[in-house]
Amino acid sequence: VPFPSTPSVDRERIVIERRSASGGISVRGVSIPYQPSGIWAWSPEGAFATARTDRYRVEIHRPPPWPGEAPSGDPSERLGPSRIVERDVPRVRVPEGERAALRAQLVERLSGLEGGRGIDIPELPTQKPPIGFVRFAEDGQILVRVSKPSVFEGEEWVEEQAIDFFDPGGKFKGRAILPQSFSIRRMVGDQLWGVFRDPLGVESIRRYRITWP
Repeated sequence: VPFPSTPSVDRERIVIERRSASGGISVRGVSIPYQPSGIWAWSPEGAFATARTDRYRVEIHRPPPWPGEAPSGDPSERLGPSRIVERDVPRVRVPEGERAALRAQLVERLSGLEGGRGIDIPELPTQKPPIGFVRFAEDGQILVRVSKPSVFEGEEWVEEQAIDFFDPGGKFKGRAILPQSFSIRRMVGDQLWGVFRDPLGVESIRRYRITWP
């Protein structure tokens, strides 16, 4: 299946490189929170979506021809015309308290890795990327998670789960706010299924019905 190239985004990573006595080299990387990335999603109908998380602009690539029907050449050039899904959303700042907590977590994680103590940690982003993920529903609808402000609850920073929904043609249908502890697994029409975790970590299956505006 021809696969479109994922958008390239400059990212900083903390890399620990160790050389063994035998001459081998082991490399471990630690990602920095809230850095932008290139993402993709696949539709059961055969379409691909690609995006950069640092902008609300998703490119939907039409399904390619079936094997045997496609012309020769680079598979990436055989994808059909694309359409663009985009919206204007406000940028969301990362609270200083959350940045400090994330930095402390990085320090703790690096301290547990051989060669990780004392490594300089780059400055953490002050703003969140506008989007978190792109997914397709089984009927071709497009789901885009939108970044929202973090709040401190209990002992951790959490963010409400805001999902924008588009029809298969890219028309905006509405936004739903879902529980932060709900993981989407499947969607068809206005029915949304997923796994919900309660405060004790007990999992259950939930189904939501969305009423569109």
